[in-house]
Amino acid sequence: MIKRIAYIGVAVKNLEKAKEKFTENLGSKVIRAGSSEIDHVKNTYLTVGDDVFELIEPYSPESPVARFIERRGEGVQYIGLEVTDLDGTVKDLKGRGFRFVSENPVEYPNGSRWAFIHPKEMFGVLFALIEKVVPTTSTGTHPVAFAGWIGMLITSLNLLPVGQLDGGHIARAMSGEKSTYISAAVPLVLMATGVYYSLNGFNGEMLLFWGFFTLLFATGGHPQPINDMQKLDVKRVILGIIAFGLCIACFTPIPIQA
Repeated sequence: MIKRIAYIGVAVKNLEKAKEKFTENLGSKVIRAGSSEIDHVKNTYLTVGDDVFELIEPYSPESPVARFIERRGEGVQYIGLEVTDLDGTVKDLKGRGFRFVSENPVEYPNGSRWAFIHPKEMFGVLFALIEKVVPTTSTGTHPVAFAGWIGMLITSLNLLPVGQLDGGHIARAMSGEKSTYISAAVPLVLMATGVYYSLNGFNGEMLLFWGFFTLLFATGGHPQPINDMQKLDVKRVILGIIAFGLCIACFTPIPIQA
């Protein structure tokens, strides 16, 4: 049974130039890139709206894509249709008189199986029937993994050396009054990094938000401790360093990418 159009394959002479044209002009996002020794091609899968295109560049004259470009030039090389039962679909179409490019489906290392209907059967268009289509978008995150990610994100924010966050308490204990300068610098660093990311096409708005958020804590300052005379011993200093190490390890510069 045919489910949907999985991919539209476009044969190109220069993969990088083609990818650049798609991403810069059509707003495409690259899903994955690789190569196929079976077909002697380099390929990149990317989105065009809700659909997925495969850009294919041959790296050997033995590639069927190379022969396609030689005969027809660059252009749509195939349309891939996802099927639930490849063998059953092939058998049904053969019973209807359809010819296929090869007697048996092509099996790829990623587990997918492809059967190509001869172009003469479909008005000169090469249709590929694909079983076990490799997911092109996220299939979701396990709730436990998502909860762990949220926990790490909150932990990293809480350990920032700002104001009365836990990181601010640790910084105050380790550096005394100098922690005021650290607390003031962190929001500025976050916001400056956010601006830099935004100018380079990333979701810097998140860092700008974290910068403004921590600025609120920084302006509140840190209360004077009861005992500000006794210095921390080496063990407590090491624990403080470990805590800031956890902050760095858990911190995600761009937790959400639009």
